[in-house]
Amino acid sequence: MPNNDEGFRMPTTQPSASPRNLPVKSRVRRKRAHRLVLRHLTIDDYDDMKSIMDIVYANLGGAWSYEQMKSQLAHFPDGQICIEDRGRVVAVALSLIVQYSQWGDKHTYAEITADGYFTTHNPQGDTLYGAEVFVHPDYRDLRLGRRLYDARKEMCEKMNLRAIVAGGGGSSTNALNRVNRARPGGNMPSASNGVMRLT
Repeated sequence: MPNNDEGFRMPTTQPSASPRNLPVKSRVRRKRAHRLVLRHLTIDDYDDMKSIMDIVYANLGGAWSYEQMKSQLAHFPDGQICIEDRGRVVAVALSLIVQYSQWGDKHTYAEITADGYFTTHNPQGDTLYGAEVFVHPDYRDLRLGRRLYDARKEMCEKMNLRAIVAGGGGSSTNALNRVNRARPGGNMPSASNGVMRLT
């Protein structure tokens, strides 16, 4: 069984470059530099998270409820991460741990996430299930999704989990993207038969 007792600590991040360090033309175009911080979500972030979800999932019913977020944080607080800019959450990644042999590829998103409550979280499981990643549209050119995925990979390694499975919101019926934990010196992911693996 994986040893998950140590938990996951967020990597330290530095705020983005100060406008003083940018060329003169960049200072003119960027009136206000971003101050991005990667951290764990708290229940106090619900309004920011709801705002983003209502925008990006407008055609899928919008945001999860306050009760769902509260349950997610209660079951696996280390798996709920975000990026904030000057105190406002602008990107979110939500995860839980599952025993992959229990679920396999034949499950619905609603089943594996317990309708968004994450009561299916198994601290003794072997796989990190990436339930959601979403970014505010105003921040989509900053590669924040990539930063969140990298934080998930680091979490997977530190918790000694076997793999990351990325699901999808709404009515997804299968976990389509399986990414095995990177080995030292591993290559970039490659797609084969709809499955992404680090080789």
